[in-house]
Amino acid sequence: AEIRVLSEQLLSMGYSRCQQVEGMGQFAVRGGILDVFGPGMEQPVRVEFFGDEIDAMGVFDVQTQRRVKNTTRVILLPAMEILPSAAEGGEDGLAVRLEKLAASLAKRKENGKEDRGALIASLKEDAQRLHEKALRDGMDRYAAAIYPDLTTPLDYLDPGTCVAVCDCARVMERTKNV
Repeated sequence: AEIRVLSEQLLSMGYSRCQQVEGMGQFAVRGGILDVFGPGMEQPVRVEFFGDEIDAMGVFDVQTQRRVKNTTRVILLPAMEILPSAAEGGEDGLAVRLEKLAASLAKRKENGKEDRGALIASLKEDAQRLHEKALRDGMDRYAAAIYPDLTTPLDYLDPGTCVAVCDCARVMERTKNV
């Protein structure tokens, strides 16, 4: 049961399930063995379960699929920058919002219906793929729907943090362009 829960968590974190781990962002399950290759890892990790408990864990070589060394700790980062599971209601909630948006666009009477037709079809297709938990690419176009609160790197700094800007002319030019 624990390996199933972990698999579902990995899928919600943007990992792709495959037969054999060959690259970053992938995981594979074979019986009581979970292989996973997360971002920031030099090599993937094999976790061997005995029931619901971890029996052994080690780094393995992608080419030979053999364990290289044992490990006691693994940090798994999300495999995608934008996670549809983070939307209100998860992937299904985002899909319902896309379906409502497509229906709303279809009801509008404006010029340029050809352009809107392609957009409506794209929204419906993405909604269907979200329901099937199969939409992984292009999530950046729905970032505002998934993360409605705007956050910048400055929001993660302590309030008393001093920030120094080195290249003022370049920063000023960029600010004007924005």
